[in-house]
Amino acid sequence: MTACGSGGRSALLKVDGKPVFVKRVPLTAMERLPEHARSTGDLFGILNRLITKLYGYERKEREALIRACAAGEDPPDGPRKARAILSRHAPLAAVMTDFYVKVQDENRETPYPSEALRRALRADRSRRS
Repeated sequence: MTACGSGGRSALLKVDGKPVFVKRVPLTAMERLPEHARSTGDLFGILNRLITKLYGYERKEREALIRACAAGEDPPDGPRKARAILSRHAPLAAVMTDFYVKVQDENRETPYPSEALRRALRADRSRRS
């Protein structure tokens, strides 16, 4: 790692065999909370916040709901716009959720799911066409 910019450090990693520039940045107060230790998840992810706010689900329940919606199931009752957001973004969120879980719980060297994300994006584009 090398010193870089606003006090962070940088490195060059390989993702799918391609070099990727990464930067280590200071954690926010929220990210330093004990319940977020070792978390690689997006603490501000809209779907996780939305699911927690609407349904009060914990991590495993949120993951299961995201996967179910990604597979085409309708979200539970709730505001129409919130359900539409959940349905629309669940396929991408499911790919990233699976990646985060594998990195956190199984193997820190889990490959980034580039192809799975591309497939989810193509499916999203075709649904909107």
